[in-house]
Amino acid sequence: MICKWLKVAVCGMAAMGLAWAADGARATEPSPRPVSAKRQMVMCMTKRMSDSKTLSYNDAAKLCKEQLQAQRATLTTSVLARPMAP
Repeated sequence: MICKWLKVAVCGMAAMGLAWAADGARATEPSPRPVSAKRQMVMCMTKRMSDSKTLSYNDAAKLCKEQLQAQRATLTTSVLARPMAP
């Protein structure tokens, strides 16, 4: 009788451990959401202004806007160049 309850307890703990491990694995996966345009702009400006102490805020904003627009144009043309799947 004790052996039966021991088996149930061990199986239950094993199941809880597997569920906990699966939750931990899901929590470490990167988020599939892309970075927003505003966040890209902030990251670009922060990097440019930290690299060059003489670069003004307005100059960094202008350079980053141009860079992001060029990236968007490249992305748009590459997406449009692909044939549509039937």
